[in-house]
Amino acid sequence: MRERVDADVIIVGAGAAGLAAANVLCDGSTECIVLEARERMGGRIHTEWAPDRMMPIELGAEFVHGSAPPIQRLTERHALRVLDIAGDRFVRSGSRLRPAHDLWARIDRVLHRLDPDRDPDRSLAEALRAHRRTLSSADRTMTAQFVEGFDAADPKVVSEQWLTRTSPPGHDVHAMRLGRLVDGYGALIDALARPIAERVRLSTMVTAVRWTRGRVEVEYRAGRAARHGRLAARAILITVPLGVLQAPPGSTGAIRFDPAVPALERASAAGVMGPVVKVVMRFTDAFWLE
Repeated sequence: MRERVDADVIIVGAGAAGLAAANVLCDGSTECIVLEARERMGGRIHTEWAPDRMMPIELGAEFVHGSAPPIQRLTERHALRVLDIAGDRFVRSGSRLRPAHDLWARIDRVLHRLDPDRDPDRSLAEALRAHRRTLSSADRTMTAQFVEGFDAADPKVVSEQWLTRTSPPGHDVHAMRLGRLVDGYGALIDALARPIAERVRLSTMVTAVRWTRGRVEVEYRAGRAARHGRLAARAILITVPLGVLQAPPGSTGAIRFDPAVPALERASAAGVMGPVVKVVMRFTDAFWLE
């Protein structure tokens, strides 16, 4: 007699990855349950609308970078509008700001000096020091600031090899493309959530995963009362941020795996998630147009 299960697959995390996975599974007639610790879906996508504003306010992800094929397919499927924007960039010069029309070219010049096959690998900071005689101090500083801002990465930690494979090349028009969802990134989350909304359980924090081949049991705390519960499935899909996987045992949000998963522990220990502080400001006048 087979043990009872509540679903075929339990998905942990209702961000873009978890919701997209739930859509694929449900399209294939796979029964799934999505557990989300927060009171909302979307993860690092968080769009708000001010009552007197015609444009969305993005408190999380904001731009569509490059050609972004997965996002393009989703926006076309759900008839979401994407607007290409040609943003001007500025750099500080003393106490003033000046246009940086050659920003991408200068950063690209530095990134092309990085070695994708270097063994042993080294950090960006080490690579910039190695090229201090052939690259200007301004270009090296600008590149380090770009990596800190765009990749949320510490130049003293981020891999030289990794940057050569992920940073947008300055001469590729498609990679330099910058877009914005007219109705906000939240519209994409809404579209992904619509078909599977009844399968999503918010304010449900997974605390432990007990597993064996062909069966998994999940322990969770739900609601403000933090009531304990348990669900069983045939498989589990973890789509939580790296910081959750790296949380110390016993800390809020940490997930305990029983038995431990060495491959997951090795992979999560090798990664770094940089902090991002986003400040949204409203001005009465568009002074930058002048």
